[in-house]
Order: sequence, then C-alpha cells, then structure tokens
Amino acid sequence: MSIYYVGDLHGRIKDLGDIIQSAEAKQVAAIIQVGDFGFGFPDSAWQDFLEKRARQQKWKVPVYTCFGNHDNWNRIYQMREEQGSAKVELVLGSGVYFMSRGLVEEIDSISHIFMGGAESTDKQNRVENVSWWDLEQPTHKEFELFFKNLEEQKPDTVVAHELPLRIEIRRTRRNQSYTPQMLENALKLSDHQPKYFLNLA
Repeated sequence: MSIYYVGDLHGRIKDLGDIIQSAEAKQVAAIIQVGDFGFGFPDSAWQDFLEKRARQQKWKVPVYTCFGNHDNWNRIYQMREEQGSAKVELVLGSGVYFMSRGLVEEIDSISHIFMGGAESTDKQNRVENVSWWDLEQPTHKEFELFFKNLEEQKPDTVVAHELPLRIEIRRTRRNQSYTPQMLENALKLSDHQPKYFLNLA
C-alpha cells in the first residue's frame, strides 16, 4: 500500500477524478490533499461531484484534505458542529474528509497531524464570506492544540497548507505573517521533530 500526496486543486474536479482513478487502479491506501481544495465557493462544482460519488458508492480510496485559504471555512466549521466531529465528511457517504487543525490520524501505518489554512495575501481583491473567510487563518487556540498533539502523539508527518519560516519561499512580508511564524515556533519548541513536513503548493 502507499499514499498519494496532492497539492492545490483550486476546484479542478477533473484532476481529482483522474487522481482517484489512478489511486484505485494502483490500490493506494489514501489520498491526502494539502489545501486549496476549492470547497464552498459559489461557482464551485464540488458539491455535485461529491454527491455523485456518494450515490455511486464505488469509492475504495478515502480522500483527506486540511483546506487552505481558498476554501469556505465558515461552511466547514458549521459542518463540523453538525457532524460533531473534528473529521468531517464533506458529503456523507463520499469518503472525502476535512481534517481539523491539530487532528492526528494514522493512515496506512503513518501518523499524520493536520494544520490547514493560511492568510490570503490577495483578500483585498476578494469578497469577505464569498471568496475569502476570516477563519482561514488558524487561531492561537488551534496552534495550542497542534503543539500539544505534536508533543504528546509524536506524529510522523505534518500535513499543512502553509510552511514554517525555516523553509524559504518567495512571498512578500512572509516573515510578518502569523501562520508561518506560529508553525516555526511550534517546531522550535517541540521536543518531537516529525520526519516529514508536507506542503505541495
């Protein structure tokens, strides 16, 4: 068995369909997507895709996503309350799951800790609660849970949409952005250092 790790999708349904088809043909254990799924935008066709997947009930490979800054965080937090779980199935029966910040899950004998979200650098060009959401950036409380579970459960792999500051990427004023700062602080302070930090954006 193995795992497919997938980068930003931004609503590209055909790409995900092709990835799922390949994963099922190769008997992959799971697909883990690192955010910017494209969930919950007004013009998104994800809902239809997921409902069709649920109706067919043919899926064999589960899909996990942590969401990024191009996903509807208001809707997913509402769904989390409705389902009463930190692991939220985007459409019941679809086998596609949102993994809340700080959640640890063993997938194919590898423990993963999830930390979705990031601050949109282009939100001045978008509409609040339509194409960007204030909840997209993790809270201090969510980082506390992330750090606690990092220390106590010692996961092998971090799945996140953002990167800690130690990993250099070209982005204006990134060293002033809250999420990469907090990820960096968590790794500096933790006695446990995961083997892998996954971000495929």
